[in-house]
Amino acid sequence: MLRLLEDRSPTEIYVPSRGRAGRAPTIEALIDEGRTPIIVTRTEERHTYSATYPTAFVLAGDFPNIGVKREWILRNARSRGLERIWLMDDDLSHPQRRDHFGGQYHDITWSEWLGAIEDLSCDDRIGIAGGTPRQFGWSEEAASYNTRIGYAVLLNTRGPWHYWPLLHEDTDMNLQVLTSGYKTLRLPQYVFSTGHMGQQEGGCKEDYEAGRGTKAGIALAHKWEISHPGLVRITKSKQGILTTRVDWKRFGKEGISVP
Repeated sequence: MLRLLEDRSPTEIYVPSRGRAGRAPTIEALIDEGRTPIIVTRTEERHTYSATYPTAFVLAGDFPNIGVKREWILRNARSRGLERIWLMDDDLSHPQRRDHFGGQYHDITWSEWLGAIEDLSCDDRIGIAGGTPRQFGWSEEAASYNTRIGYAVLLNTRGPWHYWPLLHEDTDMNLQVLTSGYKTLRLPQYVFSTGHMGQQEGGCKEDYEAGRGTKAGIALAHKWEISHPGLVRITKSKQGILTTRVDWKRFGKEGISVP
């Protein structure tokens, strides 16, 4: 049985958001469950978010991109002495748990979803833990260490890492964790639905349309080529768009059994 968060002090949830006040399903679902997310947005949107979500905490600043915003969140958490935090995208919905590989999915609350992952990732050497989008979760039988986790991440703030100040900051953070001797833990039986990266209004859409995602990807590959040649490569997607490809197999994918 999942242990509900009422039994302990809830882990703080930060939700970076931009241009989606009133249509951010993650924020709205958390508030409906009685949680108090910390919304981090641009200075010019602070009033709009505060008025739309009066029971949430709204923090604001002048953030040129999502990487800088996530680093600000990490510094804020560290200044408050928080050892672990949730960093959740604002467009997530339908948290579910799969009974077993190939089995049925059951709707659960975000509090149950978050609490289960927290309980299963208590090892201090885990830098990042999380579930996976449902479209990928069906193909993974077991939980695994040392692969990429994004969208909704339980981040250990005590490690020697900082967010890359450009796009692709999630990929870079996973790589920093793994090359620092820590682990990532992905639990594919805990899934959620999410929109397509850079295609929905708000969020990072403007950045991707302006080509900043491609430039950041190239910069990321160059960054890691210096210390880990060939770890991050630039490839083309089926749509002909330049994107990054990481050789996660270098870190091993030790499968583990999770009840």
